[in-house]
Amino acid sequence: MTERWEGLRWQASFTARGGPYRPVVDATTGPAAHGWALEVARRLERAGHGVRLGQDEGEGADGEPTVYDELAVTVGAGHLSLAFFSGEVFWSVALSPDQCDAETAARAVRDVVAAVEPVTGYTLRTASLPTAARALLGRT
Repeated sequence: MTERWEGLRWQASFTARGGPYRPVVDATTGPAAHGWALEVARRLERAGHGVRLGQDEGEGADGEPTVYDELAVTVGAGHLSLAFFSGEVFWSVALSPDQCDAETAARAVRDVVAAVEPVTGYTLRTASLPTAARALLGRT
């Protein structure tokens, strides 16, 4: 990255064939997605990232409370997160220049894509990403 490093901020999803968001998101983590969370965590750890597997609460498609698996991936002094929902892996990135340098951030987000896509068979939906984010990920 040759431009001034201003950080990264986006929310995106990995979905079947990179399809659009569903109108009602089911935040439940099913057995397959639970296995994906564990394998993605292992791959990111092997790539040298600190990873914490946890759970959080959301709503199922029926509006009832549910629990989903999430990963917090350490990136310098910050982190990015992955939530394993039914039919979607939701990705939130918010890294500022005081948390990490551009190269560390770029490596981390590329490693996430390299771990999530082959494990889940889902594709990162890039339509909502800023142009700079798509370029960073090689998805222009």
